[in-house]
Amino acid sequence: MLWQTPSMLTAALALLCGTACADLVVSNCDDARSWRGGQPETALVKEGTGAVRWTPSEEVMLSCSAIPHDWSSGNCLQFWLHSAKATGSTLWLVINSEDKSKEGPDYYLLQFPNDWTGWRHFVVPFDEIGVVRSPIGWNKIDNLVLHAAWNPEVKANPEDRFVLDDVRVLTGPSQGPRMSDEDLFDALDLSRPGLEKVRDAAQARDWPRAKAAFRDYFLARRNVKWFRTWWERAPRPEKRPNTGSADESLKRIYSFDRKKYDLGPDIDWASNQRNEGEAATVEWNAALNRHFFLPVLASAYEQTGEERYAEEVVNLMTDWVRKCPVLMLRSGNSPYHYAWETLNTACRAGDTWIEGLWRTADSPAWTPDALCMVVKSLAEHARHLVKWPSRGNWLTAESKAVTIVATLLPEFKEADEWRRIGIERLYRQMDDEVYPDGLENELALGYNLWVLRNYSDILDLAILNDRRAEIPSDYQARIKKMYNYLLYAMAPNGMVPGLNDSGNANPTSYLEKAFAYFPERKDFQWGATRGKDGQVPEATSYPFPYTGHYLLRSGWDSQAQYMLFDAGPFGSGHQHEDKLNILMQAQGREWLVEGGTYMYDKSRWRRYVLSTRGHNTALVDGLDQSRRTVRSSFVLPYPFKPLDNPWVSNGEFDYVAGSYEDGYGDKNEVKVSHRREILFVKPAYWIVIDTFEPADNQPHEYETIFHLSATEAAVAGTTVSAEESGRRLSLVGFGDGLGVSVVKGLTEAPVQGWANSPWRPVPTALFTNKAAGRVQNVYVLYPSDKPGSPKVTAVAGGAKGCLRLDLPDGQVHLLSVAPTGNAAQPITTDASLCLLKLDPKGQPGGVFTLNGTYVKYAGADLLPARP
Repeated sequence: MLWQTPSMLTAALALLCGTACADLVVSNCDDARSWRGGQPETALVKEGTGAVRWTPSEEVMLSCSAIPHDWSSGNCLQFWLHSAKATGSTLWLVINSEDKSKEGPDYYLLQFPNDWTGWRHFVVPFDEIGVVRSPIGWNKIDNLVLHAAWNPEVKANPEDRFVLDDVRVLTGPSQGPRMSDEDLFDALDLSRPGLEKVRDAAQARDWPRAKAAFRDYFLARRNVKWFRTWWERAPRPEKRPNTGSADESLKRIYSFDRKKYDLGPDIDWASNQRNEGEAATVEWNAALNRHFFLPVLASAYEQTGEERYAEEVVNLMTDWVRKCPVLMLRSGNSPYHYAWETLNTACRAGDTWIEGLWRTADSPAWTPDALCMVVKSLAEHARHLVKWPSRGNWLTAESKAVTIVATLLPEFKEADEWRRIGIERLYRQMDDEVYPDGLENELALGYNLWVLRNYSDILDLAILNDRRAEIPSDYQARIKKMYNYLLYAMAPNGMVPGLNDSGNANPTSYLEKAFAYFPERKDFQWGATRGKDGQVPEATSYPFPYTGHYLLRSGWDSQAQYMLFDAGPFGSGHQHEDKLNILMQAQGREWLVEGGTYMYDKSRWRRYVLSTRGHNTALVDGLDQSRRTVRSSFVLPYPFKPLDNPWVSNGEFDYVAGSYEDGYGDKNEVKVSHRREILFVKPAYWIVIDTFEPADNQPHEYETIFHLSATEAAVAGTTVSAEESGRRLSLVGFGDGLGVSVVKGLTEAPVQGWANSPWRPVPTALFTNKAAGRVQNVYVLYPSDKPGSPKVTAVAGGAKGCLRLDLPDGQVHLLSVAPTGNAAQPITTDASLCLLKLDPKGQPGGVFTLNGTYVKYAGADLLPARP
């Protein structure tokens, strides 16, 4: 059957043929004279006495107006099309339904590739044909057109040659699954051991007996394993567990974004109860169709044995299958389709449906009809995902789901090919999607962890089912880099910062798995146990030169000083306008936080967390960064090369720098570059140097933002200080005309002064100055458990020469932010950046230099610290 070749565009559509009724013949094609652009064909005919030959290089359009004009009696368009050669060129099917009261042509449109040779049977559901402008409807069709160059930029392929025959309107099934009983048993390899009774019943076309035999076989088999199965349940707890969430699901109460919604007894899977106002989001409907309530119900069934939970699993799954027949001609991604968007499809087939079925399959609620209905739909899920691969983390989820279905339903003749395709795609994604330093190219931790789980779950499932040989030999080694990122990005509080559209996450369970995979990495064990076992990581500060994340830290204890600097690409998706953002912890607590994440809706809060103002970086003229309009900023070009951000790390200092050069404003209209340099003076404090270079000679306003995780913050001059539980952060700014204010929890757009985990108002320091030409501001971030703040003053030339930092502990540090040969300054150096430590007695200590060959202090030559 054509259904067994799912890579073909419309192969699955042939399933509708046997169910058609009340056919409406549009054209039997016996008389080619009714078709403009075609020639008679009598040798190559599919039905009747003639067909229509079409050569696009001679006539780019084949059309017919001598047709019935009311097609409302059916729901599908059928035709046969013969291709002399699969050239890969594009064809357009245009069905005109002109509304003369409106401007512009009105029509239905379907685009498809010439990727076959010989006859192909097309059965096209009306609801999968695109709508352009405002066609009146299927009850008023003006004409039918096949076009080889509907796009004016496309020229007809001279190798294309087609024959069209038997065009008609059919009425196909409106419920799922589209796979019939006959199709199911034809798709199974009934020669497999254990399926003898199924084979006998199928050969006799006794479908009820075949389905009953298949259920018996399914429940008896033990050679196909899932991580949680009905035959390996843990003992039920003596005390009845809390089943509150499952009980709500029994009542069809749906929880989403900390709110509850009543779905009613007859669920509309296409509905969306969050489609108005600021809170409007398609995620409500997407989550509904991912069926996260099924594992909750299955868990309640496991722990209580009460059939009502398993019955609801069956009721929900079979209700969805009936109401949501698989798409035939499109992926469901664009435009969005509630049921068959490929990510929604992958979440069901690779997670929630498997959990729901495999943990409740022994319940009497799983009748032979119900089980076979869901098995049919799982096959349709796999075929849909094989046919419509997307990209990014969606592709890893899709590939995982295909591999899981193929592993758990090996009886399908296509299962081996499904597994091959799924594993091959996952393996390729390990290079294409994940940077060499271990972060998935969205640069968002939550999605990175999801991708990592997809990789590891398939490895674990293959091992569980004795299929390790099907996994490439270096598959496991390739994911080590992803665990390495989690270890070295882990903050002193044990969490890994999320960044982009992700919250912070606890890496413990991932590092436990990492140590199981790589027992030689004792530092993975250390991270998993928070230092109780294993070995402390070898490095302290750590660069990720592809993701552009840099960790500047004093050590690995819970009180260590820690800063994450983000100077990397925008990300392939889920991006925030946050380049040069910094996060900081010290003294056992977070000090610098950010807006974080918010529901994917239309609210001001969502706009805030996406914007530059929701992060610890800078605005120019009140405008955000705008990498969203610069595609080249999203992902590093392949093959990947490290970023050119400078990085220096030694026992006394860490130094890193990055630049933002893509403009500010929605149209990148303000051309100002922002370079941020960070010097960590170990183990105590950080210096942040911001340099702005405009492309014009006009004055610009610069606003540098610091979100403080504190209750309140005080301002004295250009120093902002916050105290919490005897611990203190001083944030000292220095620059020409620099001023500072602190805001907290502003609610009117543009909102400001908020952070997540939990969502709360936080004091936010806004340092501002305005000038023409080059502007340079210096900030000192000094955490301490003692009173007092550093003082920053200019020495012989101000910020363009040397700054004096008087620290609360009596030390004096001298910072030169440019080469200087002025003898009046305490430091003379050719370094672009230099810091000299002086002890309380004024004696020189450690010195840091960047791009310099000498440093002199008080007439004495000093050696630079080694990088």
